[in-house]
Amino acid sequence: MPFTLPAATGAGSITDPATDIPQQKTNLGNLRGFIAEMLGTDSTSRGTARSLLGIDAPTLTFSVGASAMTINLKSAAGADGSSTAPVSMLFRSATLSSAAINVRQVTAALSLVVSSGSTLGMTNATDKWLYVYALDNSGTVELAISGKYYGWHFIGTSVAEGGAGAADSGTTIYSTTARTSVPMRLLGAVRSNQTTAGTWAAVPVEAAPIEQGTVELSSRSYTSPPQTITSAGALTLAHGMGVKPRFINAWLVCGTAELGFSIGHEVAVSFTQESDAVGDNRGMTLRRDATNISIRFGSNANVFVLTRDDTGVGSSATNGSWQLVIEAIA
Repeated sequence: MPFTLPAATGAGSITDPATDIPQQKTNLGNLRGFIAEMLGTDSTSRGTARSLLGIDAPTLTFSVGASAMTINLKSAAGADGSSTAPVSMLFRSATLSSAAINVRQVTAALSLVVSSGSTLGMTNATDKWLYVYALDNSGTVELAISGKYYGWHFIGTSVAEGGAGAADSGTTIYSTTARTSVPMRLLGAVRSNQTTAGTWAAVPVEAAPIEQGTVELSSRSYTSPPQTITSAGALTLAHGMGVKPRFINAWLVCGTAELGFSIGHEVAVSFTQESDAVGDNRGMTLRRDATNISIRFGSNANVFVLTRDDTGVGSSATNGSWQLVIEAIA
C-alpha cells in the first residue's frame, strides 16, 4: 500500500506537542512504510537502492611503481570495500535477452595491475584515453581495462593481462584472469600520457568517473598514433568508437625543428586543400564513418603549408619533419 509522509508541522504532526501517542505511532508507521517503499526492508533491497542512489558508488585510484600501473577500486570515502561497508554496483544480466539487474558487492580490496611493458595501444608521449571496467564473474567483481570504449553495460570477453608486459592491444579488454561472455560495466575513463609507452612512470593526467547518462558524451574519444605524412598517400584509422565522430581535430607534431618550430610543438591544420604561391595540391581530405577516419594527402611534395612561428610567413613544411595526429570525439 502507498504511504504518505507525516506532516512536519501543524496539528497531529511529528513536531506538534499536542499530538498524542497513538497518532505518533501512526506517524512513525507511515514514515517506516515510506522508507521501506523506497529502500526495501532487507539487505538485498537496501543494496539495490543504495546502488541506484549512488550512495555506495565506486571510485578509482591509480599508482605507479616498478614501471607498472595499479588500479584500485575504492568506496566513495576512499576505503577498500569490507563486509560492513561494501562497495556496491549494478550489473546487467549475463543473459543477453534479459533486462534484469544484479547488485554485486565488493567486500575486500580489489585491484588490477597493468604490468611493465604493456602499452594498451599507447604510443610514446601521446595522450590516450583508457577505459576501466568492472566485470561480474558469477557474483564476484573483477577489474578490467581497455583502450577502447565498449559501452555503459554490456556482455564482454577479456584476455588475461599476463603480468609480463604483453598487453599491447588498444582494443582488447584485459583483466587479471581471462573471462568469457560475462556482464561488464564502465567505471571510469582516464587520460594517460607516458614518455615511453609501456613504462608506467606517471599516473593518469585526468581521471573521469562515469555516471549513467553522461558516458556517451564524456568518454567516446579517439587519439591516433603519430602518422607518417606521404604525398598523395592515404590513411585509414580505426577509431573504435562505434559511432560516427562528431568532432575531429588534426595536429602536426614537429619531429625535426624547422620554420621556427621546435621538436614536440603541435600545430593545428585544416582538412581542406590548401593553395598558395608555393604550389597547389596541398593539405588533405578526410572522410568519417562509424568505423574509420579516412585521409588522403595532397600530391604536392610538401603536403602542408604552415605560417612560420618566427616570422609569420607562409612556408612549405617538410613531410619528414612532421607527423599527423588525429583526435576525435563522438
